[in-house]
Amino acid sequence: MYVIDPDDIGIKLLEPAIFEAVPAYAFAGDSITLKGKRFTKSDTVLIDGSPVQTNAFSDTALQFAVPSLKGGQHTIQVKQLDGTLSNKASLYIKPKIDSALQDNQITTRVSPGKKINLIGSGFSESTIVRINDVNLRNVLNPFTDIDLTELHRKHFLDGSKTLLEKVATTFPNAKVIVTRYYPPVSEHSDLSAVEILLVALGIVV
Repeated sequence: MYVIDPDDIGIKLLEPAIFEAVPAYAFAGDSITLKGKRFTKSDTVLIDGSPVQTNAFSDTALQFAVPSLKGGQHTIQVKQLDGTLSNKASLYIKPKIDSALQDNQITTRVSPGKKINLIGSGFSESTIVRINDVNLRNVLNPFTDIDLTELHRKHFLDGSKTLLEKVATTFPNAKVIVTRYYPPVSEHSDLSAVEILLVALGIVV
């Protein structure tokens, strides 16, 4: 058991306090405002214990720019000159792609089957790259009722649906294989795993 001393309460009431970080989700380079109480002009913001350049607007608002850090959750605190620390708050750094590099050239159009280097910030070991934000299930089944962009709907759904309906009417006993999508598998794929995937998607039985 710890006996609370009145002086301890007084000390806590003098410590800086963070209420929220605005925005709480940001890219590297974005400006973040900390809202709270008892800030001073000499206070410094710490991200994961490391100081960043801090601007004080008032005793209730501090501002700083998000440094180049890996993406994900980070801890924010305010530190005063005498070493006093505030409570902890959270900041989530989002990944951002600035450009794509292929064949040692920056490009906006890339060729399938070649390595692409993404240049940006906020990447981490768990970052997942998605192309056109289209799920494999939606690409493999053009008859799903899904919400796609106009471009995706035109090329992934409408055209394929029209073609497959005509083929099915003309050749009712035929099995149609669509080969012109960007291949979800290659010669390096584990074919047993691919079969399991196709069964799970209901494409084969």
